[in-house]
Amino acid sequence: MGRTMAWRLVSVWLALSLLSACTPEHAVKTGEDLAARSRLTDSVVIRRSTQRVLSRQAQICLVSNKADTEAGLALLRNMQAALSGYFLAVGVESQALDYAVALQRLPCPGANYLFFVQPLETPCKTGADSCDNGKLTDLMITVLNAHNGGLADRMTLTLKRNWLSLATDAQADQRAAFEELARALTGELP
Repeated sequence: MGRTMAWRLVSVWLALSLLSACTPEHAVKTGEDLAARSRLTDSVVIRRSTQRVLSRQAQICLVSNKADTEAGLALLRNMQAALSGYFLAVGVESQALDYAVALQRLPCPGANYLFFVQPLETPCKTGADSCDNGKLTDLMITVLNAHNGGLADRMTLTLKRNWLSLATDAQADQRAAFEELARALTGELP
């Protein structure tokens, strides 16, 4: 009788622990993760070299070596619009500057951080058609302390668009990704 009672207690405990793992929050998180992996939803991947949190009182200057192109400047303006709600001021340098020149002459007076934004070129592995629905934006963002030129952070941002999306314009997707980046930089995201 003792052994049977022990097995019953163990089986009840196992059943209860399995049921408690299926909380609504767990089910929602698991569903979101599966949808992102299967490309049914948009996903943003942010990889950072540090977990440094920037103050919301910081002034940011956005610089790129592609700012002289229409697409490069549009990217910086879109990033500026998204980050503006999270930082005190966000400026954009409209001239294309490489990394060394940006360090020598700080383009935005009074800025605390210089964000050097570089679009990364990633070739399509399975053909040109798959690129349209795969990676939308790959950016390398190097964050420099404007006062001493020291490296504050280096990030890679990848935005993947879902294959069901009919949007031809990337602005809304980019803005959402940049807002998620801002939340990560200010410590609002874990």
